[in-house]
Amino acid sequence: MIAGVGRYRRAGPWTLEPEEISVDTTQFTRELGELGFAEVLTRSWPANQFVDTHTHPFEVRALVLDGELVLTCGSESRSLRVGDVFTLDAQIPHTEQYGPNGATYLVGRKYTPATKLLTSSSSLAPMAIETPAMFAI
Repeated sequence: MIAGVGRYRRAGPWTLEPEEISVDTTQFTRELGELGFAEVLTRSWPANQFVDTHTHPFEVRALVLDGELVLTCGSESRSLRVGDVFTLDAQIPHTEQYGPNGATYLVGRKYTPATKLLTSSSSLAPMAIETPAMFAI
């Protein structure tokens, strides 16, 4: 399932202007560790890159640092911009469409014995939205 579409920013006024959003990567990295995401890395994708339907053998939790992307599971899509956080369960088929400037995100990966045994034939779970109140605003 995809969850966690919400803002993750340091204190400051709410804004929809990506260049005015200051993300707190230190706090997010600490949160990843507390949640058991042992592998943390930064991923960058080029402009207009499309990644066709695929799955991952790990759970993902990511913070968009730059650019934008659209994550799609089945018929449901989520547009993600700077400051947005999302999670994606292991083995969920999805596509990724990166914006005109590409995208960069800080991502945690969580492998569990259960996710290592699953196959890509897992059923598709719906996306859910995490409330922004869960994040430092």
